[in-house]
Amino acid sequence: MRYGGSSQRPAAGTGLPTGADKARPLAGSIPAAWEETGRPCTERAVDHALACAARRGVAERVSTGLLLTRIGLQPVGRQMLAAADHIASREGPP
Repeated sequence: MRYGGSSQRPAAGTGLPTGADKARPLAGSIPAAWEETGRPCTERAVDHALACAARRGVAERVSTGLLLTRIGLQPVGRQMLAAADHIASREGPP
């Protein structure tokens, strides 16, 4: 398994989803959650997460950060979103 790449796959016979399978519904919820929470991270982080939905880590960070912000755990949410912002700035445009 390559972390951060598209070769993520579940252990054979476990019935667990791949990273890409898990990322699709997360990515689908990100734009609305970003708007509903007052855009607590950069648009670049959101765009990057959506463009990299097959790479579960970024989409999951943004989705989790937005969820934490929504439920009142802003300090932890800000940490997750800051990590996503950092990744987006290091990797460049999606």
